[in-house]
Amino acid sequence: MKKLVSRCFNAVLIVALSLALCPVMETMAEEDVSAYIMDGTTITGYNGAGGDITLPATATAIADYAFAGNNSISSVVIPANITSVGSYSFSGCGGLSGVVFGGTVSLGSGVFYGCGALGYAELPGGLSTIPEETFDGCGSLGSVAIPDGVSSIGAKAFSGCGSLGSITIPSSVSEIGSSAFNNCVGLSSIVIPDSVT
Repeated sequence: MKKLVSRCFNAVLIVALSLALCPVMETMAEEDVSAYIMDGTTITGYNGAGGDITLPATATAIADYAFAGNNSISSVVIPANITSVGSYSFSGCGGLSGVVFGGTVSLGSGVFYGCGALGYAELPGGLSTIPEETFDGCGSLGSVAIPDGVSSIGAKAFSGCGSLGSITIPSSVSEIGSSAFNNCVGLSSIVIPDSVT
């Protein structure tokens, strides 16, 4: 009789634990990355519906040209798990209006080249350089904060950003490439620190 009671108790305990853990198990379910073309943990392409997207938590890098020319994306959140963004990865994304970085990342050249609708970009702390052509041709870019710690701004990094009204360059910057602010016709104020040679 004791064995029967013990077995019944164990069965009830297992059922109760299973029911209690169901929500936890669902949140632990594998993330749906079907909208992304992946090579291991690197995003190499995108075939989703667009709109406002947050890149997957399973990714660690974005390949060169991964989202290039995709006009359906309106905003993108690049979470902290992504530490490398390849060259021209979002270039020519005509509908992209905003981007937010969640953590420290290294950027390739021309990441947002020709994103004419890009109105804001929140750059992450810990960024060491803004490479050449990063925001070249982003005519709608109205403001961008260059984080302290950036040591160089590449050639043509902000070229053609006609809506950029003012910019403050932190004292950590020691080098600004040629034509970095070329054709920034709306630029009324720029503060360049003595650290720039």
